[in-house]
Amino acid sequence: MVTQISARLCKACEEQLPDVTPKQQKYCSLTCRERMKKRRQRFKREATDTSEFRRLRVVDQQFDQLQVEHRKLRKRLEARDLKIRRLQHALQRAEYQVEAAASEQALRTRAVRDELSMSQSQVATLKRNWSVRSVADDETVTKLRSDLATVTAEYNELATKYQQLTAAAKSAAEERKNLQGIVRQWDYLCKRLHVATKGRPRNDSDKKILAAWSQFRRRVRK
Repeated sequence: MVTQISARLCKACEEQLPDVTPKQQKYCSLTCRERMKKRRQRFKREATDTSEFRRLRVVDQQFDQLQVEHRKLRKRLEARDLKIRRLQHALQRAEYQVEAAASEQALRTRAVRDELSMSQSQVATLKRNWSVRSVADDETVTKLRSDLATVTAEYNELATKYQQLTAAAKSAAEERKNLQGIVRQWDYLCKRLHVATKGRPRNDSDKKILAAWSQFRRRVRK
């Protein structure tokens, strides 16, 4: 039977204390400890004025809650910035891969087409020679048949390569389509960041992200 141990919270900021924290420790840091010490001293000095004491205690609690919310929001913003940076890096890497694959694919397709055209020309020439020299001796006929079989095999091999390259081109087009989806997601997140910061980000990471996004939008308009 597994015994569940309730989480221990800091008396000041209500953050969870590590499991290795001694039982007598009540605060997560010296800052929280000093804060509670000052709070108790302040409460003792103001004990004569009950209404003011209660009001200050509520304000102090609200301030602590706001600090906790601020830390949570900052963590969410850091996670969002990390996600945007990862998407931007993935976008750049995918663009480079697609461009390199498309360039290599075009070169290979062009080379295969040239070889295929040359092979077709050679096959046509051999067929003409075969019809013209049908009365030649047996050795010449045998050699022509062997050459024709060799060229035909090469032609079939090149045709197979051409089909493979055609399939690879379709695959590259599919990858480009997926890349466009990533671009749209990144563009949507950048728009939200622009609206959230009202176009005036404070930290350097947000500035770099919005600068890259603005440059991207200008290129798209062109």
